[in-house]
Amino acid sequence: MANFEAIFNDSYARVLSMDGDSDLFFSKFYEKFMSTSPEVRDKFKNTDMKRQKKMLKLALYQMLSFFMHKKSADYMQGIAESHAKKDKDIAPHLYELWLDSLVDTVKELDPKFDPDVGLAWKSVMSMGITYMKDRYDRDKAAPSS
Repeated sequence: MANFEAIFNDSYARVLSMDGDSDLFFSKFYEKFMSTSPEVRDKFKNTDMKRQKKMLKLALYQMLSFFMHKKSADYMQGIAESHAKKDKDIAPHLYELWLDSLVDTVKELDPKFDPDVGLAWKSVMSMGITYMKDRYDRDKAAPSS
């Protein structure tokens, strides 16, 4: 059985070290993600992308933690609340575009990309994505248990 946590960590380390430019991965990801639909581009029209890339870096670690520990941290709850319908209105279908763009970026940049690497990224991110989707229509994210 594959150790998705280790495969994800190794792949993430490789893509962050590409050309000595840790920003390359995040820039390529947002380029791909924003090209997926006008709706996605519209969500980022007034966004400080330098800050957004830093937030994504933290979010990926939080998604890994959520996958490993099977419970949400305050950070995940806050992100879920800010992405809910009542705030930034990040609709559930956009998470599929996000994940596809993320895996496509890994595929492009990770020289050791293979089906297990793609599955590791999808597995690690899916639990957090399910959490975010579940909280889209809630008034407030439920506390962790």
